[in-house]
Amino acid sequence: LRPSNSPSTTPSTTPSNSPSTSPSVTPTSSPSVSPSLSAVPSTAPTSTPSSLPSLLPSASPTSVPSSFPTSQPTLMPSLTPTLPLQSFDIEMFFQFDDLRLLNEKEEYHWGNVTERRIKSELENAGGGVLEQLVVEMEIMKQEQEPLRRLEGRLLQVKRPMNLTSISYVSFRTPQTITDNQITTFVGEAFNNPSDRNAYLDELQSRLPGETDGVHETFSTINSLWVDVNGVRQDAPESVSSPLANETRGVNMAFIIGPIAGGLCALLLTGCFVLRRRKASGSEGSESPSGDQRVSSVIEVE
Repeated sequence: LRPSNSPSTTPSTTPSNSPSTSPSVTPTSSPSVSPSLSAVPSTAPTSTPSSLPSLLPSASPTSVPSSFPTSQPTLMPSLTPTLPLQSFDIEMFFQFDDLRLLNEKEEYHWGNVTERRIKSELENAGGGVLEQLVVEMEIMKQEQEPLRRLEGRLLQVKRPMNLTSISYVSFRTPQTITDNQITTFVGEAFNNPSDRNAYLDELQSRLPGETDGVHETFSTINSLWVDVNGVRQDAPESVSSPLANETRGVNMAFIIGPIAGGLCALLLTGCFVLRRRKASGSEGSESPSGDQRVSSVIEVE
């Protein structure tokens, strides 16, 4: 059977095997076995969604989100809220009373010790609320003061070394930390003699994992001071250094030895002169008692 060129007003009870070239005005009571293909979708979609989703998602998302969010939220919220990241670039100036310029390994040793010192102080100042705390030191410049001479004679035995650096500090915390506060917190690692003494002891000690004697470079330091963002952390004071104290003890022995010897010589000379004067006075006067001490002095003379 073949369809007619002009469709009938009412559909036949038995549909044809292939569709007609011109569709009927009203649809048939029975749908076709396979759907027809269309290049564009229908202009008016259905008012209710289909019971089954489409096999493939749409090529582009919808312009507006769904009207209702999910009815089943997550069982557990996040353990910690997301805290804002705060970062600071802190200018730090160190002056050591006697230290040569540092090489690469010595710079690493200095940076490691200084980073740990500042990080420990920040952890104490933050009361445990600083998360993801990072401290990194970068040396910007090293300068060593030259030896001064006058008529060929040295006027300066020690050679101070100035070290300019930047400390990069970052952390997350619910509190907002100002520049003045971070300057105070970092400065507290160096703002009294005991803090600087502890810092110097760490510089002069071997770090875990170090196999060479790079820490011995810092054994010549006896005192230091630190500026944090241009703020001087207390006045420079001498700090105890076991290695430096040992060197000073040897030097003092060479100085005190001759002085003590000279004082002993002067004392013996004074005693000898005093005894001679007493002996001369005894010879010019009668001594009926015959003092044995005068006699013994004359015998020695």
